[in-house]
Amino acid sequence: MTWRSNGESFSVAYDVYRNNNVVAQISNTGYPTNDYVFTHVDNDISCAGYGWFTANYYLKVRNCTAGSNKISDPTETLSINYNCLEKSGGDEKGSEVLNPGLHRGYPNPFNPTVTLPFDLKEYGFVSLRIYSVTGGLVRTLISETRSSGHHSCTWDGRDDHGRVVGAGVYLVRLEAHGTISMQKVVFLK
Repeated sequence: MTWRSNGESFSVAYDVYRNNNVVAQISNTGYPTNDYVFTHVDNDISCAGYGWFTANYYLKVRNCTAGSNKISDPTETLSINYNCLEKSGGDEKGSEVLNPGLHRGYPNPFNPTVTLPFDLKEYGFVSLRIYSVTGGLVRTLISETRSSGHHSCTWDGRDDHGRVVGAGVYLVRLEAHGTISMQKVVFLK
């Protein structure tokens, strides 16, 4: 998050909020009071699960002059979407899978590899295959039993014979527990 000072002639602190909680307090002491650029990088986001989450950020300017405790109204909210690919803090064994199935591959478009994350709600047989848009099988990535939880597989843009496939759109198909999830990935050369 980046912002510019607004010519404050007094000592202020910028309170950075994430989802209505203060995550940083940055003072303007020792910096020019007019047109100085401040930056805050939030390295403390933790994931409560897997998937897409939104963090809402805003600033409040606090007057730090002796005897004053004036705080401004919040600035405009900046919403950031982020994808948790790993659960933060601790062992994932026994954790509940909230969104079973195939998740968005990344990067997409890709070259030379794409990571394909997926969650399984229970132990069982899993099939993860790549198909051409005409329906032909290109590559079998997984065909085995897997435990419940978060998994991922990487596809290197090769077919079952080890040949690099042509640039284009491919279909990723996950079959597990009687359900099928599909998504498109784009291979660039």
